[in-house]
Amino acid sequence: MAGDLERRVVGNAWDLARVALARNVLLQTLSTDPRVQAVFRDWWNRRGFDRPITTVDAFRVAVLKDTAADLDRLDRLVRDDLGLDYPWLPAHLLTDFRLVTLDPTARALIVPPDDLTGIDVGRAPKRGAVQHEDIPRNVEWFYRARIKDPRENVTAIAAEYARKARRRTDARSVVQAGIKRAETLLACVDPPDPTI
Repeated sequence: MAGDLERRVVGNAWDLARVALARNVLLQTLSTDPRVQAVFRDWWNRRGFDRPITTVDAFRVAVLKDTAADLDRLDRLVRDDLGLDYPWLPAHLLTDFRLVTLDPTARALIVPPDDLTGIDVGRAPKRGAVQHEDIPRNVEWFYRARIKDPRENVTAIAAEYARKARRRTDARSVVQAGIKRAETLLACVDPPDPTI
């Protein structure tokens, strides 16, 4: 995993599944961030969803109008407010916003990983299942240490983890490595089709 993903190449289905899981966890985590929620509420109100929409065509027009302006606003949110350099994230957030309008319980972030057909499946990385299970935790740590406002100190996150895991040693290296793994996976995400 490390070699290909460090070069931002998704080389097999295992890597693709990890990248998709990291993306989904980040979207889910960001959906609770007050800055993202404020932009969503503004988007929702500007679309007129605060009042009944009576036809499917009116709904479609409301959801799809001003895509360029929406992406521009979300790009500023991602870059300036969240401090992230993920060109793929604005389009994923917009897709998530649009899916929530169809069904508030259906989130873009709970869709299964991207279609794995046509990808040559390579050998699973060592301890693949363990690493796969660690992805949500690592992305959460990444959010808390790099995005959340205010950001949390890695030492505090490590102390919390050490207590929960009943570790006797300092867990800073575990947290730092987890954050680095999350960053590596998230750097591999491609943007979705913004017309969805």
